[in-house]
Amino acid sequence: MLAVTALDELLQAVPDKTTAQSVVVGIDGFDGTGKTTLAYALAERLGGIRVGLDSYVEKDREAERYVGLLRLDALQRDLNGLSRCFSHIIVDGVCLLEAFERLGCTPDYLVYVKKISPQGLWHDGFHLEAYEASEAGSWLASSVYSYHRVYEPQLKAAACYSWARA
Repeated sequence: MLAVTALDELLQAVPDKTTAQSVVVGIDGFDGTGKTTLAYALAERLGGIRVGLDSYVEKDREAERYVGLLRLDALQRDLNGLSRCFSHIIVDGVCLLEAFERLGCTPDYLVYVKKISPQGLWHDGFHLEAYEASEAGSWLASSVYSYHRVYEPQLKAAACYSWARA
């Protein structure tokens, strides 16, 4: 896995469009780590478009996991349409690999985002390896924690983009 701390380093690693379809770049990580900020920056620099999973949440839907709240049919329709117009589609959100699995595909390039605390811990003061499900707290936090344990996006990503919080 490529470890990067600067946008320019990451831009050099993202593949160029080589076919008629767009390159889909997935941005995964815990909530609040800067996925959306990174996605907008990548989309701007690559001449692409940013798509956020949170835009597809159906708030009135009941679900046991975050991905169960998503209108995946609408996401699939939009990704298909955007792929004809943009060289790069940057998709950001928690539980990204699970959402893509339910769509029957994978991102062409996966980036995992880590926010590093001043103490050197990732995501606001804990290391995932030591994090217990009982500590997760909210329904969303528990869902995201469980997702990380099952899908291991922090290990499967092509690149890990980490930045230090001051």
